[in-house]
Amino acid sequence: NIVERKPLAIINLDEQLMIDSDAYILPNHHFIDSALIPVLSGFNPEKDLYPYGKETFSVKVKEAISILNQLSTSFNTLYNNISEITLNNNDDYVIILSDRPTRVILGKNNIITKLNILKSFDESLGQRQLTDFRLLDMRYNKQLVAKEWS
Repeated sequence: NIVERKPLAIINLDEQLMIDSDAYILPNHHFIDSALIPVLSGFNPEKDLYPYGKETFSVKVKEAISILNQLSTSFNTLYNNISEITLNNNDDYVIILSDRPTRVILGKNNIITKLNILKSFDESLGQRQLTDFRLLDMRYNKQLVAKEWS
């Protein structure tokens, strides 16, 4: 039984690499230039962490893939609006949205819980959208700090 692996994200290193939902590094393909999938940036660039055809050895990239898997299954509208997931200088996960570069700072811990809070927040906005905000900071316990575009 042959199963084709589909790219979930592109890892932005010296050369861009595609990675699937199981965190396997895929061979590069012409698809990479036109792919409308999130980019992972700010991760360890050490080439040995990303062996072709095998699972990545980068723990942080695996965590980012776990975040994307969660979003693609339970919060598809947000997944489809992600331009990039990056690690900032404090090792916090930051989602950058495509429509207006809204930044969602998830922090380091309890990411799935925070994604559920973000989904509830999004659903409670009514006519408004997450992209109406410049920044959504979720690093604090049970609190979402929202800054609007000025």
